[in-house]
Amino acid sequence: MVAAQEGYGGIVKLLLDHKADVNARGDDDFTPLHFAAQSGCDDIVKLLLDHKADVNAKTSNGKTPFQKDDDFTPLHFAAQGGYGSMVKLLLNHGADVNAKSSQGLTPLSLTLNHCPEVANLLLANPNINVSCVKISSVEKEEDRRKVLQKLIQDNELFNLIKQAAEIDENKLDKLLKEIKELLESKIEYGFKPSLNYSPDGNDENTTIKIAIKAGGKVLQLLHDYAEKNIGTDTEIFKKLKHAKENSQSKRDLCNVSVFNHSTLAQSF
Repeated sequence: MVAAQEGYGGIVKLLLDHKADVNARGDDDFTPLHFAAQSGCDDIVKLLLDHKADVNAKTSNGKTPFQKDDDFTPLHFAAQGGYGSMVKLLLNHGADVNAKSSQGLTPLSLTLNHCPEVANLLLANPNINVSCVKISSVEKEEDRRKVLQKLIQDNELFNLIKQAAEIDENKLDKLLKEIKELLESKIEYGFKPSLNYSPDGNDENTTIKIAIKAGGKVLQLLHDYAEKNIGTDTEIFKKLKHAKENSQSKRDLCNVSVFNHSTLAQSF
């Protein structure tokens, strides 16, 4: 713990090589990764992640009921410190960009008023859900404008996907064209639409989950978009790929069933 907190990379490596618990908990449930992120030690964060540290571990309630860092993840600390390269590193290792603290703070809300570079990095993440950001809490006019534009963009995609999920596939072509154009567009600040947006903050009511339930052409469109623009090693693409494969398996089973039924009928 102390080695990670003080930035002693060599000692951290030595301890890990001797099977030290990479997810050991200290006061208020801080892990070595929390301490390294809080201290801005990129090399130690990478070392801990390479040894399978829990990237989404949360701190526990502190000594007072009003402690601001209760339920903080390492990403909260990295964002709060303005450590852009560390934020990228944590996100690449599966950090939850929408993680909330006990006071409802997200990594994004911690950066909006003081670190525009990291805020932009988080806003560009395909998993970001800006619906949880309180516009009134954003002090800078430019930051408010960014969040509002992102909200409008993400809400538009959500509504189009929702419409597409509710109409007959034979009437989808025009709507799919609109969705494709929106996915390929970028607003003023270069952000692309988020697939993890939910207007009410409900994790079961996100753009990607509606598309997965819809299946068919809607799912195929988002799958192809994610493959090309988000990356095949991302959680979003893996979810879409898995859903597409499941959908194909069900269709194959259905076709086999119909074929067998038809063959059986012809034999009588």
